[in-house]
Amino acid sequence: MAGQRVRARDVDSGAESWTSYDKLVIATGARPIRPEMPGGDAPGVHGVQTLDDGQALLDTLARTRGRRAVVVGAGYIGVEMAEALINRGYEVTVVNRGSEPMSTLDADMGRLVHEAMEGLGITMVNDATVTKILTGEDGRVRAVATEDAEYPADVVVLGIGVRPETSLAKAAGLPVGRHDGLLTDLALRVRGHENIWAGGDCVEVLDWSPARSATSRSARTPTSTAR
Repeated sequence: MAGQRVRARDVDSGAESWTSYDKLVIATGARPIRPEMPGGDAPGVHGVQTLDDGQALLDTLARTRGRRAVVVGAGYIGVEMAEALINRGYEVTVVNRGSEPMSTLDADMGRLVHEAMEGLGITMVNDATVTKILTGEDGRVRAVATEDAEYPADVVVLGIGVRPETSLAKAAGLPVGRHDGLLTDLALRVRGHENIWAGGDCVEVLDWSPARSATSRSARTPTSTAR
């Protein structure tokens, strides 16, 4: 991005070219959080954020003979994926570290979501933290382990939120916050860069309250539960 230019690489040919800009908008989105634990990158473990992620999961489901799925996390993505998997005929277990699903809701509303999920045939495991993902002799996922139990799995879907995708921005020297999101002003102009704006999940989220002054704003983690 030096000198108000952007370098791009053609995916098929590998050829690179420069394009000049007067105004630039960065909207690189986010990437799924993959927990740093044993087995977290094993075949059969999927994050779901982009169309490519969704297609990779569908490809795995088409190849997998077993019908046991574990969803880690019970936010929007986790709940939606659990319902989709149960509708495809899988035995679904959701492992949730909260006391109820959908922590963005009040507890009584979360309980209603919990009951609705169980009504669909989904097994809910609340107040549980995944410690590792177990694999078989072939290296593929075979179970999800918490401190107290193991849950057999032929496929695992991670629904524990996202992180800002700011690798390009950081390589260009643009400012990011403590949660890796791009720092902007209230007009979404990247701080210190008059002609660059950013929007969406790649931006640091401001925890704004009318009771706070502009000098007391704090950044929240820009995950699916913080937006």
